[in-house]
Amino acid sequence: MYNTHTQRGMSSVGFIIVLALIGLFVLVTLKLFPAYMESFKVTSAMDSIKSQPGIGEKGKGEVIDMLMKRLNVDNVDNVKPGNIDVRPRDGGGLLLGVKYETRGTLFGNLDFVVRFDKSVELR
Repeated sequence: MYNTHTQRGMSSVGFIIVLALIGLFVLVTLKLFPAYMESFKVTSAMDSIKSQPGIGEKGKGEVIDMLMKRLNVDNVDNVKPGNIDVRPRDGGGLLLGVKYETRGTLFGNLDFVVRFDKSVELR
């Protein structure tokens, strides 16, 4: 029998498995980061429109144009005008919603789909 005092550390196979898991985690993080960064840009653009004075009285087309201009400056490609919904709220103001998805490839034939649905009240 082996003495527990002589057994130390992990085997080379165990070390390779740990490295593979760390590598997989890093790969997934690097592939998904751009999608979530783009989502942050969309949220930021929506919040900047929300802070505009008198935005609740603007028309649907004006609000969509303002948002698309901000998204173009931020280089957001996955949001199209058809993904933007502007509707009147009860009691005045507008509700601005953006619903879109991002698709990409992790590796080989393994793909991912990330869906985003954000909305803000414009007064």
